Amino acid sequence: MELGNQQERLTGWFAGMIDSDGSIGLHRQLFGKHVTYVPSVSLTTSCALTRDVLKEVFQHFGVGFHVTERTPKNRNWSKVWVFNTRGMKRGEKLLLVLTDALVTKRREAELVMRFIRVRQAQSKAVPYGTEELSLVEQLKACKSRNLSLSSETICRAPNVVG
Repeated sequence: MELGNQQERLTGWFAGMIDSDGSIGLHRQLFGKHVTYVPSVSLTTSCALTRDVLKEVFQHFGVGFHVTERTPKNRNWSKVWVFNTRGMKRGEKLLLVLTDALVTKRREAELVMRFIRVRQAQSKAVPYGTEELSLVEQLKACKSRNLSLSSETICRAPNVVG
């Protein structure tokens, strides 16, 4: 298999995992009365094989991550592993690779990337402006509305037969 095809397949698989079992957003942190927003991508799996592959994929793309094992109190439930990557540089690196391959989480990825770009253009000491706060609100709106996408939207082609 050619490296280009392998890279494309890996990117598609990873994006599919994020679309189905992941989350892309801005993690809100509170320091006293000061609020900061940090780009965050997380993914949960209950499959040990998938956990192992995800570790390799994060490493392949050169993106730092943290994985937490959670054992439920209810014995009938499966143990899960939660992968997290947070931060401007990590978020940007991961979303640059994945955004074009995402389907259901693409809008969130695009909003987070815009937030990153705006923040990179200025000092960390500069308070959030109207653009950043607008992006935070747009992201909240994406997450609060459970909008189902039509096949036209997903495939980026009209539903025309014949």
